[in-house]
Amino acid sequence: MAPAQTPPAGDGGPVPAPSRQSRGFVLVKGVSFNLVSLVLSAVLSLILTPIMIRGLGQYYYGMWVLVMSLVDQYGLLDIGMGSTLARFTGYFAGSERRSALDETLSTSMAFAVWISIAICVATAAFTPLLPGWFAIGQSDRKTFTALVLLLGLTTAIGFPERMLSAYLRGLQRFDLFNIVGTSVLIARSVLVMAALLLGYGVLTVAAITALTGLASLVCHYGMVRRADPDLSLGLAHVRRARLRELFGFSVYVFIASIGSRLVSRINSIVIARVLGVAFVTPFSIGSRLMDYFMGVFGAVHGPVMSSMSELAGRSQHRELQWLFLRATKFTCLLSFFIGSLLLFDGRTLLTLWLGRSGVDITAAYYVLAILVPCYVALSSQLPSSIVIYARARHQILAWLVLGEGAANLGLSIYWAREYGLLGVALGTTVPALINQALIIPWYALRVANVPAGVFLRQSILRPAAAAAIFALGCHLTAAHSPRLLPFALAILGQTLAYAVISYLVGLSGQERDAVRRHVRRWLSSFRRPRPLPVGESCPRLEA
Repeated sequence: MAPAQTPPAGDGGPVPAPSRQSRGFVLVKGVSFNLVSLVLSAVLSLILTPIMIRGLGQYYYGMWVLVMSLVDQYGLLDIGMGSTLARFTGYFAGSERRSALDETLSTSMAFAVWISIAICVATAAFTPLLPGWFAIGQSDRKTFTALVLLLGLTTAIGFPERMLSAYLRGLQRFDLFNIVGTSVLIARSVLVMAALLLGYGVLTVAAITALTGLASLVCHYGMVRRADPDLSLGLAHVRRARLRELFGFSVYVFIASIGSRLVSRINSIVIARVLGVAFVTPFSIGSRLMDYFMGVFGAVHGPVMSSMSELAGRSQHRELQWLFLRATKFTCLLSFFIGSLLLFDGRTLLTLWLGRSGVDITAAYYVLAILVPCYVALSSQLPSSIVIYARARHQILAWLVLGEGAANLGLSIYWAREYGLLGVALGTTVPALINQALIIPWYALRVANVPAGVFLRQSILRPAAAAAIFALGCHLTAAHSPRLLPFALAILGQTLAYAVISYLVGLSGQERDAVRRHVRRWLSSFRRPRPLPVGESCPRLEA
């Protein structure tokens, strides 16, 4: 249920808000910071993954992936509170409700502390039962048990950090959010690489992960204080009424998160149980590239969600429709581009990346190729889910995502016995194509009150035409050289070609004019100072 639109008496006070620059500038700034952080994270992961596989060996690397998948399920215990906090922070900042912001963060932090305690207790209680369930050899049971305990502690530390980072995202301070995340990631990666090169094992890697998680919590708290100096955080602001309001929203976020985890986080467990731990590694390599794929759209999700929530708080419905259509066109163009690159150049990329690690490249590529359509559907229609959450109409969405997750789990188990790793990938892709590409966008159009014809013309048809032309070109010019420089040049050429195709085919005449104006404005900023725009108009929806 959406919060009240009229601020109660005594709810005044300074409210942190995005700068007075145009909404487009704020969005681009947030996405840019997220993308820079994403690129650095991807580069570090690309470097670290083969080092971990060689340093730990495929068996212990598979054990690491399995335990990470297990403790990741603790994320369900926040009952969607992190995403809910980001949405309500943007909503209350948009409606200028100071005390509501204080109560929302204080209540969320108190909830997170209790969840952290519960995680520590549950990990200690259930860890002794896990080695037997996964048929871990007697000689490795102590290592497996210690690994579960260390990563469980890391997850517990991360819950209060989630609340603080969600508050920063809700305030659209993606600069501060990414400074902390990227710095901690760099420190963790350097320490892990050093430990592996010195001959330390998987438990040392887990200990480094726990310590850097604690450092991240402290740094996030400092950034929240910097972003909102007037924040009053403490038990005095914890309110049962506010907790009920947050739960009323988050319970459906929680239901949807169960479905999402069944889609993206349960496959390693299914593979370990049905096929064996040794099969986790080749599947995780193919799915790892899909995680990078979705990470690009994570950079878009936060700024768009915060802006849509703020527009909902201000009751600016026409601007919300405009942002929904523009964001969908952007995500379609971007997802079609990345999906084409992975399909046509993915085998060469995997060979360059992990050719000497002993991983079955062919199996990893087939997993990747089957998963690409799933993630293209999910990422291209990401604004549909965002607008549903921003309008607090996500109850039906939650059950749709849960149904998709249940179908994914059932089909993955069934097809794993028939087709092995490829069956697990098929079990993920088939339900996603139906739900993410058809059902959820249809519901989003009803929530945003946008006609289907307008949606197709303004957001889908031009990107689809650009993607078809580009895919044909990729088929003819795919990078097959196993050497880095020719591969990089081929990717650069494909990227430039897609930029030209998107400009000529994917954008309307009005959008091309806007691009030219922004480019001229950007170029002129190098010649003389130019004031930033105060606002920008939203064009009317076409009939």
